[in-house]
Amino acid sequence: MSEPVPCPTCQSLLRLPPGASAVRCPNCKTVLAVEPEDAAHTPPPAAAAPVAPPLPFGRPRPATPVAPVRALPPATTAPAKRAKLAPDQSPYARPNENGEPDEDEKLRQMRRELATLDEKEIEEQEWLEELAGHCKHGRTAMHFLTWAVRVYALAVLIQLIAVAAAGFEMYDYAAVVGLACLAFAGIGALLFCVGFGFAIAGPLQSRHIGVMGLVVSVLHALGAILQPGNLAIMVGVQGIDHGSKPLWSDFLVVQDMLGLATDLPLLADHPARFLQSYNWSLPGMIVAALEFTRLVLLAMLTQHYATSGKDPETGHRAFTTVSRVFWVVLMTCSLRMATAGIFDNLQSGDMLFIVGAAIHGALTFSCYFSLAIALLLFSRTISDTIDLVDHRRFADKRDRLEL
Repeated sequence: MSEPVPCPTCQSLLRLPPGASAVRCPNCKTVLAVEPEDAAHTPPPAAAAPVAPPLPFGRPRPATPVAPVRALPPATTAPAKRAKLAPDQSPYARPNENGEPDEDEKLRQMRRELATLDEKEIEEQEWLEELAGHCKHGRTAMHFLTWAVRVYALAVLIQLIAVAAAGFEMYDYAAVVGLACLAFAGIGALLFCVGFGFAIAGPLQSRHIGVMGLVVSVLHALGAILQPGNLAIMVGVQGIDHGSKPLWSDFLVVQDMLGLATDLPLLADHPARFLQSYNWSLPGMIVAALEFTRLVLLAMLTQHYATSGKDPETGHRAFTTVSRVFWVVLMTCSLRMATAGIFDNLQSGDMLFIVGAAIHGALTFSCYFSLAIALLLFSRTISDTIDLVDHRRFADKRDRLEL
């Protein structure tokens, strides 16, 4: 008996008559084709095996030879060997027999690391002690150089008094004050040499400046000592009492003889001297150049110490002071030469000639006074650098400290 089949249109159950392949729904009149049950369960026919073509003359085809089965080699019966573990790079990861880290190796490694840290700490401590010794010499150098600049400024002021006494024809006072000026100048030159000598034993990065400063200071002192002899030679060659000499030349003798105090006014006076062909001195100009070079080297030493002590503004202030000294000399030089060209060729009794002499005197006073003030300011900058020459500041790796 066949199973009922649902109609796909109205879902009515239809029974397929025996042997029929289609049935019609009595409700919706839909004809449904159904595959017989026997045909559904009949397996498909198997594919025919390929038949080899016959050989000619009716001979049978030979059978295909089958390769013999190769026998496997017998298994070895030797005992298994235990593999060796590669050593680990970290001693803390080496397991012991229980699979835990090796405590002895861990302790040994910790002791080795602590010993390395102790060695580094000892080396750093020795380096700091050596640096502290260098900084101590550097501070001593800056103390001597501070007082050298102060004595230098005092000698410049005393030299101004001596030049003014010579200008008012008070030669006795000029001689006494000149001796005091030379005494202070000699003390200042000695302090410069001692200060740069201690700078040679100071921190390594500034020792070359100490060497150059010492050489320049010695040469300047020798040239200043020979200055009176050079003056006598120039007087003998050029003459000192010829009738065409300018009025302001009366105090040049005192100014040249006191070259040990400062020769920087020589750089300001010589263009006017060349213009009048009177009492020029090439060795004096060389000594004046050495004096300005000494100031530049002192500013360089101050800048090195201030920068290493993490206060670059102090070093910048030192070079600012030296630049002011340069501009004072340059402006005095220009104004003296212009005044000489305008007023010195007039008659001695002319009022303009007297005005020119007064201008020369005012320029000389301004030059000396400005140099003394600049040197005192420079000494204060050097004094501020003393506290910066500290081994803890020098050893700090930062570029600048917040002060």
